[in-house]
Amino acid sequence: MTFAAFTWPILAGIAAAAGLAVLVLYLLRRTPRPQLVSNIAFWMRAAQSSRPRFLRASKIPWLAFLVSLLVAMLVVAEIGDPRFGQGVRGTTVIVLAAGRSMGSTFAGERRVDRATREVRRWVDRSTAGGRVAVVRAGMRPETLLSLTEDPADLDRALEGFELDDGPADLRGAVRLADRIVTASGGPGQILIVADRDVDELETQATRVLVPVGVPADTIAIGDFSARRDPLAAGEYITQVQLRSFSSRESSARLQIYDGEVPLLDRRVTLRPGAGVSYDAQGFSAERAELVARLVDIEIIGGEDALAVDDVAYAVVPALDPLEVLYVSAGNPFLAAALAVHPNANVQAMSPAEFEGQGAEALAMYDVLVLDHIPLPESSSHPSVVLFSPPSGQLASLGPADSPHVTAILGSHPALRGVRLEGIRVRRALRFAT
Repeated sequence: MTFAAFTWPILAGIAAAAGLAVLVLYLLRRTPRPQLVSNIAFWMRAAQSSRPRFLRASKIPWLAFLVSLLVAMLVVAEIGDPRFGQGVRGTTVIVLAAGRSMGSTFAGERRVDRATREVRRWVDRSTAGGRVAVVRAGMRPETLLSLTEDPADLDRALEGFELDDGPADLRGAVRLADRIVTASGGPGQILIVADRDVDELETQATRVLVPVGVPADTIAIGDFSARRDPLAAGEYITQVQLRSFSSRESSARLQIYDGEVPLLDRRVTLRPGAGVSYDAQGFSAERAELVARLVDIEIIGGEDALAVDDVAYAVVPALDPLEVLYVSAGNPFLAAALAVHPNANVQAMSPAEFEGQGAEALAMYDVLVLDHIPLPESSSHPSVVLFSPPSGQLASLGPADSPHVTAILGSHPALRGVRLEGIRVRRALRFAT
């Protein structure tokens, strides 16, 4: 048993002083007794009986004296704040690693489970003779448990404890722990419960490593995302980022699937600590559930120690239905193009029917497709596609005189190697710009 408030010599002095005080009180204790006074002899006898008694007197209440002495010792012990067990005096700050590597398994037990068990044991020891704090060493270090003398506080602090999806910043966590020890104003130590140590870092407090495994090699899917292509309806683009957490060259087979449809399947080689990203395209108007996997992993002179980072998932939401009004006197090519649109609900209408449509009726559609039909000046719509309108918006101003090509976009792949100096334009239309 130890005492958190005082050292043993100080506590022994307090106990001796308390015992002496109890003894003095009993030595000075007076016990008057009723006396029959009839003459001077009785007065003298009464005076002798009222004097202080000594411990050797047979009529001293020994039981009451011992009980009083025991109560005084218990009060002194309570003032000393007793702690049971083999304690560590001063301030102890425990750095608990919460990086991705702490999720690896050995002999059916995860490193983080063993680490939390070690933290509980050290918290019990540290609170027996001092105060303890816990720093969580994740991707961003943070104080998990402030300085406390109650070991039960750790259970509340560990509720919902999870590992980060990345490496642990042990250096930053140790610096934070060193500041906590320094601010406490007394002696202290730093315990690092992790699978690796922090090299070449000076701290004012003593630093001790409590190992829960050894550093392991792994390659991981660091990020996997997918989004719709705004320029191609129904298409989506996926991007996957791979990262090597190994000191040796490694390789793996990267696979990306949309259900049972393969989007990417290739062999990837990574240098130590290197990263690389790959893109893949897919097509689906419905909701797409994508999965990226690393299989056939090979690490020179080692093996992949963490399987949880070899799989990642992404979701592409379904396309919102698009209400389209198609107005034409008959154009099979344009009708066929609209029919294959993945999320377009097309309603065909003749030019005569379109003339009687009001603004409220047209507002029901997301897009208006007008083939050789002008948009009435009295109507407006945010999305209109016009094909050769005879008048109104985008209507031609008449034939162009002596048309010729003045400039081309030479950087476009379709025009690579094409020369237009000898091209003669027979007919062209002019438009307002």
